[in-house]
Parts: sequence; C-alpha cells; structure tokens
Amino acid sequence: MDTVNAVSSDFKVRDGTRLTLTHFVWDEAVCKADGEAERGDVLPPLLLVHGYGEHMGRYAECVVTLQRMGFDVWGYDARGHGLSDGDRGVMHRDDAFIDDFVELFEWVKRVTGRAPVVIGHSMGGLVVALAVTQKHVKPAALVLSSPALRVHMGLFQKALLKVGLCLFPDRALTPPAVNPIYLSHDAKVVLQYQTDPLVHRRISPRMAKFICTSGDQVRAHVEAFDMPTLLMYAGSDHVVDASGSDALATLLKAQHANRGAPIDARALTIHCYRNAYHEIFNESEPERTRILADLTGWLTNLIKKT
Repeated sequence: MDTVNAVSSDFKVRDGTRLTLTHFVWDEAVCKADGEAERGDVLPPLLLVHGYGEHMGRYAECVVTLQRMGFDVWGYDARGHGLSDGDRGVMHRDDAFIDDFVELFEWVKRVTGRAPVVIGHSMGGLVVALAVTQKHVKPAALVLSSPALRVHMGLFQKALLKVGLCLFPDRALTPPAVNPIYLSHDAKVVLQYQTDPLVHRRISPRMAKFICTSGDQVRAHVEAFDMPTLLMYAGSDHVVDASGSDALATLLKAQHANRGAPIDARALTIHCYRNAYHEIFNESEPERTRILADLTGWLTNLIKKT
C-alpha cells in the first residue's frame, strides 16, 4: 500500500474475531518536504471504514491525502473482509459490524485521548450511521461517502431474499451483482478491483437484509447527527440507490433549518456528484481531484473552527 508509515496489527474484538487494524502514521519529515501539515498531534485521529466486499488497501490515495493534511489515519478490514478473520460474506449477528466499529472507535479514542473523525464508505457509511443513531457514538466529525442507505431491489430479488432468510440465512452465495465497470469511470480502478485477491462478492441473506433494510433506521433518527457532518455521494450510483442519500440530505437540512439559524457549512455540507459512480474517492480525473478537494477543504475549515 503506497502510504506513509502503514503499520498493521491484529485486533481481537470481544467475540474473539481477529481483525487487521492498520495505523497510517503521520510522518513529519515527509509532510514538511511536501509543504503540507507541520504537526500531526494537533489534529484528532481519523478512522476510515470501508465498504462491502473490499478492504483498507483500496484507499491508498485517499489515505495519503489525509496524511498530508496532518492526520494520523486508522482503518481496519471488517470481519470477513480483506486480511481479517471471519467467513466471507457472512454476519452471524445482526449487530456484528456495528459492534466491531464501536469497539474500534472507543479503542482509538482511548489510545489517542480524542474522539476520531470518522469516514465511512458504502456499507461502512451505513455501519457508522447506525452506530451514531443506535449506539450513541459521537465522532469529532462524520463523513459519509456514498452510504448504503437504500439499494436497488426489484420484486424478484425481494422474494429471493425472503426465501433465503427462511431457508439458509447464513449461507454465503455469489449472486448476480452490479458490473464492476460501474464502480468508477477509471478503467484502472475497475481492473484492480477485478483482479484483487482480497476482494470478494459473496453475501448471505442475513447480510443482504442488513444492507437492504437498515437505511430506514438511520433516517428515522437524524437528530443523532449533532456532530459536524459531510455527506458526499454519487448521483449515478449503480451499486446503492442515491435516493437514500437524497432523503437523508433533505432530513438533515430540515433538522438544521428548524434550529432557526443559517446552516453553517462546517456543521453540515452536502455534495451530490451527479455524474459520478459509486466509488467517489476512486473516480476518474478530474472528478477525483475535485472530490478529494471538497473533502480536504471541509476538513480544513473544521480544523480552523476547532
């Protein structure tokens, strides 16, 4: 992984599952040579949560961008993903991914002495949002990237899911999936995804239900989003249904408007990239640079406020 000082270690969560935790340590010499951030210890830590079927190794460019801002970045391969233990595509408990995130969030908070900024992508965005709304986790700031708050499902797919939940809820299958060409307009990103041995496309009915139905729980409790929030999502998303993020955006705007004051961009910013595919941080140029600039610009304004 082409990042500065990436150090991986084992992290055992409460049920004994071993996760691979990676600390992308801010490097003063490198960042000063690049003319970037002067200190890494003045910023909160940053915890990055990846999406379904992938792993932290796919976030190299995003991590480097964050390191150059001065962030110490932490990330982990979710259970059943990447280098972590666990059956591929299976969740044996409905709260397994949420509980893992909460445990790692609290650990990073404890060892660094500060609540981290959290970035969650796709299923990772869903997991983080559920932790905020259900477990009362409060990041220093929250970034949701194309969160899986609603998915494309026809009547036939819904019927199959219902049957699967009754007959084999924890059997991982490889169902017809979205063509990887719709992950990004960058052909190199697509090829790397298709040839990555750590990527998988297996999913059990229980996990599918979790992804397909949990977005409503997030939208029902938007009052929990009382931390600075950046929602950025793809408008031409073939992996998740962008209308889920549209709905959350409407609710968040209404919540802030009800407070009777103009919306502070540092408290709530929403970007919908109408022509972008699902993996906005891996989009083709020049869109990728613009999206990463929106992310770093928002974080910079947030840092100035604090």
